[in-house]
Amino acid sequence: MAEDRLKASENHFRELIANISDVILVIDKDMKITYVSPSIRALTGFDAAELIDEQCDKLIYGRDRNIFDIWVKRVIDLPSEQHVKEFRVQKKAQVSYFTVKL
Repeated sequence: MAEDRLKASENHFRELIANISDVILVIDKDMKITYVSPSIRALTGFDAAELIDEQCDKLIYGRDRNIFDIWVKRVIDLPSEQHVKEFRVQKKAQVSYFTVKL
């Protein structure tokens, strides 16, 4: 009974994540992407599957990558603090970008 409720809850949240327009990105301690929601394609042109195991700064506009790497390390080192910063995100098939707040 409890196992069925857990599976139902997992399926419910999996469906929510798969169908939202916001992008959810999970990275490991080495800054590799371990999960990215399907909505990434609409924003960047990248399929979620092609980003798994890639460095997360692959999505960051070239000139912002160094600052991004420093910011992520700070977030990891100080998890109890709130960290908000804007970065430009690279699109796959274009030499263009857009700004996101993380």
